[in-house]
Amino acid sequence: MNKEQQVMSDFNQFIELVSHWKNNCIDFGEGIILYRGEIHILFMIGNIPGIFSSEIARRFGVTRAVISKSILKLEKQGFLKRKLIPKIKTLSTLFNSKGKKAYAAHEKFMKAHDSYMYDYLHTLSQSELNTIITFLLYAQNMIKTIFD
Repeated sequence: MNKEQQVMSDFNQFIELVSHWKNNCIDFGEGIILYRGEIHILFMIGNIPGIFSSEIARRFGVTRAVISKSILKLEKQGFLKRKLIPKIKTLSTLFNSKGKKAYAAHEKFMKAHDSYMYDYLHTLSQSELNTIITFLLYAQNMIKTIFD
């Protein structure tokens, strides 16, 4: 197997691992058990307070219906609340205390699990990092082209 074939083989294995992982729940402790998509919605709401579901959908590349369904589920579980904005007759999504706790747990989880990758990335040269960035952007565009 040549280097190009090895890269594609490893990349395809990586995609498979990620695609299977998305269906698993993550236990953040303290009774916070969420699917990957749910925690990413909460994380986006935490980073952009008052964001509209249509904007979340656009950023994730999914329909508003998918996000609305997830937000309703998260609201029923007590992670967030929605507030009607009368002038524009739409809902803004906000955290409550349980949502803030989940956000903090996710940040802690990511710091603990991303540190080994950051440690590795710090050992690479700027040229190596640029090559990785170029490859990842190319792969993302390829996937967008296939599924758009």
